[in-house]
Amino acid sequence: MSAFNSGYTRMLINICKSRLFSIFDANEMLPIIKRIFAKHESNIAKALADQRFFISTFAPQDRINECDRRVERELIQCATKLTKLGLKTFGDGYVGFDNGYGYYSFRNGEQTVQYFHGYMIDPHVNRVKLPERYLDEAKGVI
Repeated sequence: MSAFNSGYTRMLINICKSRLFSIFDANEMLPIIKRIFAKHESNIAKALADQRFFISTFAPQDRINECDRRVERELIQCATKLTKLGLKTFGDGYVGFDNGYGYYSFRNGEQTVQYFHGYMIDPHVNRVKLPERYLDEAKGVI
């Protein structure tokens, strides 16, 4: 079943609107989020490889600086896409799904959403693993 046949279309229609997520909603969106991250990571890797090449060949500084601008553009485009899906971006691959009490927290590279942090909490250091009953809800077990 394609991602767009499993409820994502309904979610994407509400683009740019703030919303609250259940843990189940958050995990359902992960395929889209992972594709967004993968696309931009690939483009950033290309820009950095180009930059390393330009540095090693003593290319003009403007060529090297253009690679920095490409990386910056990719980071901004990635964050913009995630924000349009109703997510909060925190940098370093962290995104938050607002649940009305704080954020369900996901970091790029994780398999599922398994963490939580408050609105005023830095997810880089203060995420809390969700209790099993919430993770069961995410799997549709309850």
